[in-house]
Amino acid sequence: MASLRPTRDRIPTQVFTPSKVNVSVKSYLLNEQKAIGKIVDATIRPTDVDLQYKHGNIILEFSAATYLHFSKTLLQHLEAHTDLTCSIHDKQDKSGKVVEQSIAVKCNQNLRQHYRINLYNTTCRVEVNGRNHHMFFDELQAISKQMDSIKDYSSVNKKIREECIKLQQTSAKKINKTSPPAILNNGASEDQSVTTNTFSKELTVANKNHQDTVNKGTDRSAPDNICPKCNRTLLSRGVFCIKGNHWIHYACEKLKKSEIEELEKESNNIQYTCTI
Repeated sequence: MASLRPTRDRIPTQVFTPSKVNVSVKSYLLNEQKAIGKIVDATIRPTDVDLQYKHGNIILEFSAATYLHFSKTLLQHLEAHTDLTCSIHDKQDKSGKVVEQSIAVKCNQNLRQHYRINLYNTTCRVEVNGRNHHMFFDELQAISKQMDSIKDYSSVNKKIREECIKLQQTSAKKINKTSPPAILNNGASEDQSVTTNTFSKELTVANKNHQDTVNKGTDRSAPDNICPKCNRTLLSRGVFCIKGNHWIHYACEKLKKSEIEELEKESNNIQYTCTI
């Protein structure tokens, strides 16, 4: 009588890769001309990375080339990590373009979430939040060392800017399909003679500024602490609007108690947009 093969031989092993992600579709169609304009703006930012600490969130603003390199290196770093695991959620517009990516970083042993990393592709910004968001600084230092392969991003930013301007001038409706890794590799080969790693230097300065901000506490006089509906400083409970990059009172938004409770859950991953 013929014997059955063991189950492990009949069922292929499922290996996690970054391409296996959850996907949700937003209710809008990306304005490509505006998106290209934002990327052009990102290519001429004065620094390759600017780190800020606002209301318990770590916010990183990159130049366009640095953002492409960082996002690629981040995924590689998390995939190879022995103590952490992650789940990825892509947020697409109606045409299928990935406008945002949300990464839940968890402990590999008990799968408890440490923090969440949100990547905004059109503005080249990254936001880290969650109960243990401070743990991300250790990973950030390791990622910056892995990014040493590119010493200067200026020529890559210039190349991205030129391509974007061409698209704007010709009113192209599809973004250039040149893969980010190919662009970055070309930039790296052109700039090997440059010996200063601007990203690592700026990260060190930014990290120090972050520590100063934490020690001094939240600056209530900052412009984004002014509620745009009542024009008063946010001294009571409120929510951060990711679209307008400002805080707004719960009362001004007329939020229900159940909605407020949902927003204030530590485990929530809601990216709130106000009604203004």
